[in-house]
Amino acid sequence: MFEKIKKVMPDGKISREKKEKRKLPKGKKKSGKGTRITIWICIILIAISGVFAYLKSTKVEGATAKNTSKIASLLKEKPVEKISDYQSNKLLLFTNDFLEKYINVPQDTDGRTMRTDTLSKLYAKELKQDDLSNFEGYRELKNKTYFSTIEYKDMAVVQYDITYNNVGLVEKERKKKEKYKEGKKEKTRDVVEKYQEKEIKEVHALINIPVRSIKGVYSVIENVFFTQVPKLSTNKTNAVENMMDVEQEPEISATEKDDVEAFLKDFFKRYASSSVDDLAYMMKKPEALNGLKEFQEITYFKAYEQKKQTLIKLSVIFKDIDSTMTNTEDFSLTLSKKDGKYFIEKLTHTLGGK
Repeated sequence: MFEKIKKVMPDGKISREKKEKRKLPKGKKKSGKGTRITIWICIILIAISGVFAYLKSTKVEGATAKNTSKIASLLKEKPVEKISDYQSNKLLLFTNDFLEKYINVPQDTDGRTMRTDTLSKLYAKELKQDDLSNFEGYRELKNKTYFSTIEYKDMAVVQYDITYNNVGLVEKERKKKEKYKEGKKEKTRDVVEKYQEKEIKEVHALINIPVRSIKGVYSVIENVFFTQVPKLSTNKTNAVENMMDVEQEPEISATEKDDVEAFLKDFFKRYASSSVDDLAYMMKKPEALNGLKEFQEITYFKAYEQKKQTLIKLSVIFKDIDSTMTNTEDFSLTLSKKDGKYFIEKLTHTLGGK
């Protein structure tokens, strides 16, 4: 035991084992110069892109402000026009509904009471309705067509061309056979029977409906009135003429005229029977009847030379398919010629123009 203590304390002191100092081996130093260069390049690129982005956004803002200013000035110069309440389709919806309820008058009392109640919601306040107590019969609308709207400062009069029937009930008498018994015998005798017969009178007139708009809703503000339907036709005007002929413009040579007429006969046969796609090689803006008609003949033909082109004025007769009905149509055509072939630069359905 003393030997063991001696080993631990050879000099009478406790001896401690010296710890070995361990150090990690130093690795080889690598140069960070390349990394630093890369980082600085990225920083510079980010800075440059930021500058460009700022300049671009400034340019866009300037352009936007300029456009906004321009739009504002245009709006001041040309303000958007508001559609008048009297030009709106809502007005026609209102007057159509009113017209149906006004013209149709039922025969029975309950129906007339309902009509009065309905119309009261469409009339202005305190506007009285007609007294129909003496009207024996009924009235029914046959057809109506919108005619026009006459607009005033604070109201409008909407006009309809209408046809309606006034149906009156006329009391009449007629004889009829009546059976009766005389004792045990059955006999017949003539008696007079009263009955009501309808008398229908058709009326064709222009009805005028005075209407006012208040904040986009409408009211009939005055009693409607009837006028005669105005005549819409006249024969005091001249038909469209070929002004080239009126002004005696010279026509192309007879030889060329024959060639053009032959081309047009072939063209109008195709025009009547073919589709638009089939005529694309003959026309700048193709059109066709696609078998609706059949070409018959050219009844009027004039051809004039115009700056390397030829102006044609003609009338053509077509016939309905599966029918003997014919009709005449007028045309003006502008032809060009290339490599000996004619081409239709323009086609209009009129003899007018030059």
